Amino acid sequence: MAFSDIKVKQERRLCEVNGKMGYFHCWEHYSKPVEPSPMIGGAPGGVISFVRAIVEFPEGIGYVDPKDLKFRDEENVYLHRLQKIEDMRKEKKNDKRREA
Repeated sequence: MAFSDIKVKQERRLCEVNGKMGYFHCWEHYSKPVEPSPMIGGAPGGVISFVRAIVEFPEGIGYVDPKDLKFRDEENVYLHRLQKIEDMRKEKKNDKRREA
């Protein structure tokens, strides 16, 4: 059995956030304990948890809500092309059903 080297490479992706260009670096899973409300009938304590993107902008690093992130790289272009092919395939299938 032959062994090969495993290379770990940090990649970044070109993205757009609210009209500003940046580089997406990774996802962050953020969580924080929340104290219970001191008021009678108030919210119980617990943990808030969410995912956010870490994005590099020209002026510095920022945290971004995933819904505000639009990838603008070759990988995303390829995904759009695959979707167009799938849409055409479905349309062709529907046309054949209408003809029958």
